[in-house]
Amino acid sequence: MEGHIAGSGGGGGGGFVFTPAEFDSVIARWERLHADLMEDNRQVHALMSVQGPGDEAASETAANRANDSGTSFMDHHRRMVDAVGDYVRRLKASRQSYLVRDDSARDLLAGVTR
Repeated sequence: MEGHIAGSGGGGGGGFVFTPAEFDSVIARWERLHADLMEDNRQVHALMSVQGPGDEAASETAANRANDSGTSFMDHHRRMVDAVGDYVRRLKASRQSYLVRDDSARDLLAGVTR
């Protein structure tokens, strides 16, 4: 799988090992997904404004059920947009923390090797 980032092998605490470039790549993919979901918002709104073909009870009932379904879908979509946005924020915070720890470890090792 292209761009696949594997977890560490057996033993130890497990987890993932990322380079800063890999972190950036993962973040960029999630940001693209978030942007795509935001773009989909315009199309989702159409699902909440269905009109029946006629002016009778059956058409009104069908349109109301379709709009109810569209509203439910929009609620789900909004939660998904929020979850992806939150995940991007957490990835960015994790990347920053990773870089700070990496810099601290590098500084510590530089002091030991002097």
